[in-house]
Amino acid sequence: MAIRIGFVNSFNEAEGTATVNYPDRGNEVTGDLLVFSPLGLPQHLAVGEMVLVLHLDSGSEEGVVLGGFSGAESGASVKVSGGRLSFSDASGSATLGEILSEMGGD
Repeated sequence: MAIRIGFVNSFNEAEGTATVNYPDRGNEVTGDLLVFSPLGLPQHLAVGEMVLVLHLDSGSEEGVVLGGFSGAESGASVKVSGGRLSFSDASGSATLGEILSEMGGD
């Protein structure tokens, strides 16, 4: 397996796929790759966004887009750490459990 950093060339939200451009490989563009959806939550990628891709040993055309990098331009991120899903933005951060608790969920 190989982990690569590239840039979103196209994103198909309905299909949950993206193509990725690798500038260090002569601007080579992959075929459609599945976009990883942690806990079933779909990711929304923007064209030009930097992403981390896990390519399978079977070739560079087979792999999974693990996700985009949270950057200064968005100021927002979603992280999984220690079994907790947390959301952060300019107003602060909260775990999914905290959000559900405030909504009256258990």
